Amino acid sequence: MTMGMSLNLGEFFAQPLTVLGMLVALIAVKFVVLWALARSFGLRAEVGTAVAMLLSQSGEFGLVLFAFTYHAQLMSTDLYVQLLLVIVLSMRVTPPLAYLARQLVAARADQQKANDEVPARHP
Repeated sequence: MTMGMSLNLGEFFAQPLTVLGMLVALIAVKFVVLWALARSFGLRAEVGTAVAMLLSQSGEFGLVLFAFTYHAQLMSTDLYVQLLLVIVLSMRVTPPLAYLARQLVAARADQQKANDEVPARHP
C-alpha cells in the first residue's frame, strides 16, 4: 500500500489543533537545530535562517520510517495516521517556506548592495 492510500484527512478534521501543533513543533525544533548548525559553520544569520527554513520540513524518509515502524507493529494506527499527516503537511509548506527564504536572502543582498554603494561627491 502506498503512503497516499494511508492518508486519512478525516483524522485532520477530527483533531486539527493536534495535527497543526505537531506540525509547528516539528518545523520549530528542526528550524532551531538547523539554524544553530548553520551559524556554527560560519553562515551569516540571514543565510542560516534561509537554510533552516528550507530544511525544517520532514520528507519521504520520514514516511518510509514511520511505515516500517507501523508495519512492525511498534506504533498504533492512530499515531501512524497523525504522523503521516504531519509529514505530508510539512512537505506541503515547503514551497511557501522556500519563497520566504529566497525573499529574505534577496532583501539582505539588496540591503548589502545599497550599503556598498558609495555616493558620488558633487563639487
